[in-house]
Amino acid sequence: MEHTDERTLAATALGEEPAPAAAGHLGRCRECGGELEQLRRAVASMRTPSPADRDLLAPPERVWTSITEALSVRGEPDAPPVGGDTSEASAV
Repeated sequence: MEHTDERTLAATALGEEPAPAAAGHLGRCRECGGELEQLRRAVASMRTPSPADRDLLAPPERVWTSITEALSVRGEPDAPPVGGDTSEASAV
């Protein structure tokens, strides 16, 4: 039995419709169907972070305080100039 190729599995996991023959095979083949399900779970986990992942994405305020203290930054950063001279930025 010829199994569904990796490119088709990946595209299907990302939401593309497989060709009719590949769709039929995916419905019948336990191995390919299992691979597709694993890929779909991986895609879903990348698109929608879990509550635990959200906690990782937003560090506590003490982290930012520590960073600003280490860098000797006080207050809010200055706003960039609007339409002003950018020669300093282009020289970098």
